[in-house]
Amino acid sequence: MEPATAARPSPELVYHLAGALGTELQRLASRFGSEAVARLVPHVVRALELLEGVAGAPLEPEEEAKGAVAPRSPQRELRDGTREERLLLRQLKQVTDGQRDQLRAQSRELQLRVQEAEALQEQLQRLLRVNAELRCKLAAVQVQLRAALQRAADAEGASAQAGAREAPEAVSRLCHAEPQGQRKPHGFSREEVSQILQERNELKANVFLLQEELNFYHRELLTDQWVPGLLLNAMKLTVKKHRRKIKAKMLGTTDEPGSSDDDDDDDDDDDDDDEDDNNEASWLPPPGVDGASPPVPPESRIKSFFSFWYRGSSEPSVEVPQTGDPTSSQGELRREEKEQPPPPEPPGGPP
Repeated sequence: MEPATAARPSPELVYHLAGALGTELQRLASRFGSEAVARLVPHVVRALELLEGVAGAPLEPEEEAKGAVAPRSPQRELRDGTREERLLLRQLKQVTDGQRDQLRAQSRELQLRVQEAEALQEQLQRLLRVNAELRCKLAAVQVQLRAALQRAADAEGASAQAGAREAPEAVSRLCHAEPQGQRKPHGFSREEVSQILQERNELKANVFLLQEELNFYHRELLTDQWVPGLLLNAMKLTVKKHRRKIKAKMLGTTDEPGSSDDDDDDDDDDDDDDEDDNNEASWLPPPGVDGASPPVPPESRIKSFFSFWYRGSSEPSVEVPQTGDPTSSQGELRREEKEQPPPPEPPGGPP
């Protein structure tokens, strides 16, 4: 509106200017006299008339178009400004969305890295535990290996000493041996050795089972307070004799009741029992002598309580029930003792 008003004044403005100029001219005339403003009044009136004519004349089409366009320019500027602001906001939104996506991707990657670090930490802890366990096992195996090496060295030393002791005896036996033509070939074949080893293992298993049964009967007898001492010593002596027979069968030697080497060659598990038997039964005569069993009155009923020890003979004999081993039993051992021929002479044995 201001450009149109400045280019073309309104009639009201022209009349207001005319009234103001007339008032000022009258004041000047009253102060300085009418002659001082006489020449100025016609010019002022002419100018005001021109202004009045201009203000009252109709507007031309170009001026009307300019006046119509002029008010629209601020709206266009506003529209342009809002469009630019929208573009700027859209760009800012795109930038913020991109940064948000980057932050989310980085946070996701960071979480994955944290999970991988935790998994690696757990794996490290597991490896440390496994390493500690393996170290303990390795230490135990090393201790066992040292002990085994020590036992092997002791066994080699003992075998060397035994060989040194047996060397003169072997030389003397070779000197008194038969001629080469009449001498039987020494040594056994592989099949014979395997058969001997198998029989030895079976006999060891049977002896172990019999020993377990005998220990059970020992415990049963020792727990009974009413068993007489004489009968207990006699039973121990009988068990000892039976053990000597089994050992002689295993070693392939003859049973010598009066031999003192039988007690020295027992296993480590039977040493304490044999010493107790020797200490408790030292008053008894040797087992080979007749009448070694303790005197029992004829009317005694002790044997009726131990019927499995007395099987129709005056001398007590150990009769053990059959075990779960399918290879042999007590009766088979006795039949083999009666039927087995003398064992072959081992290499390097006595002539």
